[in-house]
Amino acid sequence: MKIYRKHSELQELLNMPAASLSDKELQEEVQHQVYQLEESGYLDPCDMMNVVQMEHGDSVAALEDLMHILVLRNRWTGVEYGCEGFTPSWETAEEYEHWYLVVFVMSDDGFGYLVFVPKDHNSQMAAMLKSI
Repeated sequence: MKIYRKHSELQELLNMPAASLSDKELQEEVQHQVYQLEESGYLDPCDMMNVVQMEHGDSVAALEDLMHILVLRNRWTGVEYGCEGFTPSWETAEEYEHWYLVVFVMSDDGFGYLVFVPKDHNSQMAAMLKSI
């Protein structure tokens, strides 16, 4: 799992040569998010977001530990994925050619995590995103 918390780390991600089409797609979407925050007046986009890039072999438990919330269970109702009445706790989820982008808003000021999950990731998270 790669985590980008600082402006310098985001710049490194955005400036590295894309090794694959999925890397290029990730860079383009992160750049779009950075641009939107900068246009809104944020000098450092990391004041409002951290970017998480899940990789093959990463577990949902590791993601939950990072964000301090349960991902496969609604954080307000406690209903688990797969059970009647489940609704996800994320703000939005978007599907791209190689990735799912899931946005978790963590505080009233709008700070959140942008979580990129490979579409071929072997996890309950990817299965849940495919089914919704």
